[in-house]
Amino acid sequence: MVETINSIYTTSWVHSGLSCGQDFHYLIKSFNEWGDSAAPNLVAVSTPACFVQPAPEAPTFVYITTDKESATVGWQDNSDNEDDFYISVNQSGTNVMNVVAPANTTMYTIEGLTCETTYEFMVYARNSSGLSSGSGYSIETQRCEGPIPNAPSHLDAYIIQQNQLTLSWHDNSEIEEDYQFQYKQRYSIEDYQTTSLPANSTGIVIDGLLCGTEYELKVTVRNFENDIYYTSSVTEYEFTFGNCPIETPTDTAVETTQTTAYVTWTDNSHNEDSFIVYAELAGEVVSSVTTEANVESATLTGLSCGLRYKFYVRGSNAERMSPYWEVYEYTNQCDDEVPYAPTNLHAVNISKDSVLIAWDDNSSVEDHFEIFENVGYYIFIDEVGENITNYTITGLDCEIDYIFRVYAVNENGFTGSNFLSVKTESCTTEVEDIFIFLPTITR
Repeated sequence: MVETINSIYTTSWVHSGLSCGQDFHYLIKSFNEWGDSAAPNLVAVSTPACFVQPAPEAPTFVYITTDKESATVGWQDNSDNEDDFYISVNQSGTNVMNVVAPANTTMYTIEGLTCETTYEFMVYARNSSGLSSGSGYSIETQRCEGPIPNAPSHLDAYIIQQNQLTLSWHDNSEIEEDYQFQYKQRYSIEDYQTTSLPANSTGIVIDGLLCGTEYELKVTVRNFENDIYYTSSVTEYEFTFGNCPIETPTDTAVETTQTTAYVTWTDNSHNEDSFIVYAELAGEVVSSVTTEANVESATLTGLSCGLRYKFYVRGSNAERMSPYWEVYEYTNQCDDEVPYAPTNLHAVNISKDSVLIAWDDNSSVEDHFEIFENVGYYIFIDEVGENITNYTITGLDCEIDYIFRVYAVNENGFTGSNFLSVKTESCTTEVEDIFIFLPTITR
């Protein structure tokens, strides 16, 4: 291809209409009436690769309901790039019909079928790259004559909670009077438990099942005509109700040091393989330990002093883990910290000349406690050793208001409790009533 540009000032040129994924080579010369210039280096250019549209995702959850001469096919559309849906209808391995449904549809009715005939329906998503994998199954169209309803299909069961199960199915009949649901423990000599359901039912919730137990489930659909029940073939399902859940460990309690936590709990389960004990800090597990079954205590290590941790215990087996009961607790203070302040300073007993006071010790690093009276300034009364939580103040005057405060002290500093205001008892002593008994004199 040769292109001539009749302009002495041109410095660019656009070559349009090219194909994707092709290589092109260009030579550029200038010319005038005396001849052509020498050609520069050959320029090689490749257009971008052609875009290949990916095949669409396959539809799923196909369901089919039939009439005598038609079938309605439904599906879940999992693709966003299909051009249409291609539905193949086969009978005994031979294709008898193909229909096309528009993109983004999830249902299509196929006419022209034969009654009492089993067809296989397969649904594909389709675009320029081809077909997705197919989804579908076989089902029989309804009877040509007579009142026998079509059997339900696609039985599926799932657990709701510990002793409750949901069973669902596809209703393939349009002439049923009711459904009959039956179940019993597998291999049991007992009769089936039977429940009747209204026409057009597609599921049932079953209560009172036993965990870890196999059950046989049956669904039939019935039609009543001329005092006779016409019953579909039985659709059966076998289901194991799963392992029993692990009961929650309760009464979780924690005792801490600066770097460890001793955790205890109550084991309420009989089917755990182990217990796992956790310590969390800021939402992350920082320490854990696994015990054997039936154990009710464990020690966590590797903690840091003076921090608030979340502790919890979970029972575990090969199938699941239990819920948990969480406890929040601080590890003991670090040695280089000022002690935590005592709290809940209160009077235990008050007399004319003394007060017994008590407080809560919140620190693990105090050297001692100091007791003061506040009279506008502090008067030192006495000190007691670490971990002591009460003291009797003596030598007080009766009927006087006093204010006291307690401090936790170590070499790093001190912190004070709340103020306690008390009034000693009255100076006077109440005299109890005196009863004099005089003898009765008779003449």
